[in-house]
Amino acid sequence: MYESTNSNQIEIIPHGQTQDPLIIGIAWALKTELESGGLNGTLYVDALKNALSVHIRHRYCVQKLNLVNFEKGLDPRKLEIVVNYINDYIQRDLYLAELANLVQMSPYYFSRLFKQSIGVTAHQYVIQCRIEKAKQLLKTQDLSLTYISQQVGFHDQSHFSKTFCKIVGLTPKKYRAQL
Repeated sequence: MYESTNSNQIEIIPHGQTQDPLIIGIAWALKTELESGGLNGTLYVDALKNALSVHIRHRYCVQKLNLVNFEKGLDPRKLEIVVNYINDYIQRDLYLAELANLVQMSPYYFSRLFKQSIGVTAHQYVIQCRIEKAKQLLKTQDLSLTYISQQVGFHDQSHFSKTFCKIVGLTPKKYRAQL
């Protein structure tokens, strides 16, 4: 079942010229991502847009969201569907709405339940999966780092190497050398 709010019944309340640190932070993160050419991927941008939307609705709108408190996370069958989908399509950009639609949920509720189930955001989980697949591919010595970075969904080898090093503690080249 979809969770929804009738957008025709939402009105933003004027607050003068107050500055909201959360909106400013999300805007800077979006700006940085745009300037980087989208290195973190669409799932990251979707998560930022979702957070901004929910914050504005919650803090500045006449109609408040009825937030449901989910304690157990995603149903195990739904989680399996999403995890399998991520693994099947790890090489391409994944969208938060795309993952949420798989289990017929709004992106907001999906994000909350996914994090409760896995312990990390969908974006962080996808990055972890990409790095794990890269580790497997690095065992094949004749595959180039450029090819591997593309197979695991990174737009360029430099971003792949930085992310790999941040998570594993070694560059892909050094990791391969230790195998």
